[in-house]
Order: sequence, then structure tokens, then C-alpha cells
Amino acid sequence: MIFLFHDFLVQGCTLLGDFYEAVEKNFIKAFETYKFGCDQQSYAKSCNKLGIYYFFGKGVGQNKVQALKAWEKGCFEGKGRDYGISCMSAGQILIDEKKAKEANVDLNVTKGAQMLERGCNNRISESCSLASEYFYEKNLNEKAFDMTQKGCDLDNVECCHNLYFMLKHGIGTKSDPQLAEQFKKKAETLFKQMSEEGIIFGT
Repeated sequence: MIFLFHDFLVQGCTLLGDFYEAVEKNFIKAFETYKFGCDQQSYAKSCNKLGIYYFFGKGVGQNKVQALKAWEKGCFEGKGRDYGISCMSAGQILIDEKKAKEANVDLNVTKGAQMLERGCNNRISESCSLASEYFYEKNLNEKAFDMTQKGCDLDNVECCHNLYFMLKHGIGTKSDPQLAEQFKKKAETLFKQMSEEGIIFGT
């Protein structure tokens, strides 16, 4: 109960920032509030929002280097249980040469992969997908399978499809064609749902 009460107090900056952003449309005040929440209170959600504001130049001059720093702090030091989105935001840049160059930061695939894995373990499905892709490309198939399985558990359609493929062909795990078919059906169901909701095609 003490943790929950402390978490409620710390997230106040993010809630206030959200108010400035959504209701008052005062992005400068929102930025300042998120910055305080991240810098002074190390609250994960504030750090994530601060990173977004820096990355897109919202309420402050665009500074992608500072965005990465905010996300890194949110990922590794952020209080609260929602640090995963910061991990994913930074990780996908650090493992990609083009994205790292555009952000004016050094490529750091080791840290990037670590952050994506951490994001996945914090139940960010897209982070699972990115992590599994990275580990698969590096022939770290058991790690890739673990990330893929976790992503599918979170209803990530790409992960479910890839899990079907890995189980069918025994990549990172023992081949199990019968189990693979179950995840193929799940992927098809998720894809159909997304299509009907306009998520894939934007309809």
C-alpha cells in the first residue's frame, strides 16, 4: 500500500503535464512539468513524455540527443511500473544505424537490444517484436524465441506469426507443428480484428 501511495504522489507531475497538454494546449507548461517529473522525481511516465517533447520539438526546441537521455533515464531509473515505453523508444534508435545517425547519437546495439528486451519484459508488445527481430538477425535464436513468445502473449500479431514459423521449423525451440498451427490461427484472428478496426490499413 505504501508503494501504491508513493506511486500516486510521484505521478502527479505527469497528470498535471497531461492536463496542460490535453486541456489547456499549453505545451511549454506541459514540457516544464514533464521535465520536473523526470529530472527531479525520476518518474518513468514523465521521462517518456519528456523524450517525446524533445524528439519532436514540442514545447521546446527539437533535441533528439536529449530525447534519448530522457528515455534512457526512464528505462533504467524510472520509478513506477511503466518504464517499458521509454526502453522501446530509445532501443529502436540505438540498434538502427540510420535512426541513430538521424538522432545524432552513436550506434549502440548492445544497449539498444538490452533496452528493447527490458521494454518487452515490461509488457510492451512492439518492444518484444523489435527485440525478437534483432536477436533473430544475430542468430540468437533462443532469445529471439523468448521475445517472440512474450510478444504473442501480448497479442502482437507479428510475434504470433513469427512464433508459428519458429515452432514449425524448430528455431530457438523444439519443432512442434501442431502447436505452431495454434499460433498461426491466433495471428490470423488478430490480423482480422485489426483489419476490421482499421488499424492495419487506416480505414
